[in-house]
Amino acid sequence: MKSIYKYILGLLVVGVLAMPFVIKNQVNKQIDSAKQNLNANGVELTIMSEKGYISSLREIELKVTNGKLFRDYILTTLTQDNPSYKALLRLIQEGTNDEIRPALDGMTYKGIIKNSNLFLSKPEIELSLVKLSNKSMSLLKKNKKASDIVLPMLSEKMITFYVTLDSNQNISQIIMKDIDKNIKEDGKNINFQLVNNKLKLDVAENLVGNYTIGKQSIKSEDFSILTSGLTYKFDYLNQFNSSDTLHIDSFEAKDDKFTLKIGTVDLGSSIADADKKTLNIDTTCDIKDIYFNGNGQLKLKNFTYSVDLSGLDKDGVVKASSAYNKQTFKSTRVTQADTKETVDAVQKILNTGFKLNAKTLLNSFTFMGVHLDNVDFLLNAELKENKYTINDSEIIKGLLLNGSITMNKESLKELVSINRSLEKFSKIAKEDGDKRIFNYDLRNGDLFLNGTKL
Repeated sequence: MKSIYKYILGLLVVGVLAMPFVIKNQVNKQIDSAKQNLNANGVELTIMSEKGYISSLREIELKVTNGKLFRDYILTTLTQDNPSYKALLRLIQEGTNDEIRPALDGMTYKGIIKNSNLFLSKPEIELSLVKLSNKSMSLLKKNKKASDIVLPMLSEKMITFYVTLDSNQNISQIIMKDIDKNIKEDGKNINFQLVNNKLKLDVAENLVGNYTIGKQSIKSEDFSILTSGLTYKFDYLNQFNSSDTLHIDSFEAKDDKFTLKIGTVDLGSSIADADKKTLNIDTTCDIKDIYFNGNGQLKLKNFTYSVDLSGLDKDGVVKASSAYNKQTFKSTRVTQADTKETVDAVQKILNTGFKLNAKTLLNSFTFMGVHLDNVDFLLNAELKENKYTINDSEIIKGLLLNGSITMNKESLKELVSINRSLEKFSKIAKEDGDKRIFNYDLRNGDLFLNGTKL
């Protein structure tokens, strides 16, 4: 019996001792595969050294050898699920062909890869920018002022990223090394800070991410800019099914001529193609405590809006987006065929119809002695399926529109005092306590305000 125990124990010991060798070989195969992929796309990965058995530490170097190939690889990866961006991709490529290699060729990162060889752990990668492109480095030699700023940043490895991969070798987290740098320019001290810069990713069917910046600031004797608590979250399946939100704790910018302060900022958007034929698009905005003091003073306690757009023809939106990208970034003159492509796409969207619901709130707004409080704007619009052409003036008759504008009595008086022509509208306002309400609707092309035709 003891011999059996010894045999089993021996197998376990051999297995434990062999495990680092097996895992190390597996990791080396993954690195070799990555090297081949990078080399094929304009980046050279070199293993400078390797040490360790229980755990491995590899010193690496990443150098861009062909900026054009690398650019194409990045752009193709980013747009592979976005057919409407193909034209934009081609135009970006055409527009940067002459500059891309001088801008990227020779750019070099150095770093390390760490992993445990006892079990399949998440590899950790550290990468530091140590050299700009060959062309940029050559220009720095001719500009002492710029080189005195940039070269120390490269030698000190100030731009460093800590990357963690998941079990499928996808990037799960990128943390940027905190930066707190003092620069002297024209005899003045400038301080730059970038703190808690982090990106977390979860790659499954959707790409889910959370990007945060704890603090970003630039400060000198003459000016300062400070952003605190930035968080950007996104959930991306494809260009027709995604959502994102942006939150900022506070923002401040000032110099000797103006001051701008903003409290919290919350932005959101989403797009979905629930029935695969039409698109629903939602956007929201909520900004609090805006203060501006420059040529005049502005205060705004709260500004919010939301817009819901539904029933948009998906095929028309794709074609309109593609046509817009093509015309916006086209290096040659826009042709009649280009214009027709846009018109046909918009025509398709209009003929399919859509619904729009919007709401805006302005709370405690003060500017140039004018104060408005609790101004509420509601809009509901619908264009039913139709056969109107884009140039048909009768299309206005197919638009169903209604909503309301609400404000308190004092705000209405303020507006009338600024523009006396608004007095006629104040006389038809509906009263509800301190509120003044204007209900409007569009009927067969005619606009009515509280039942009165305008």
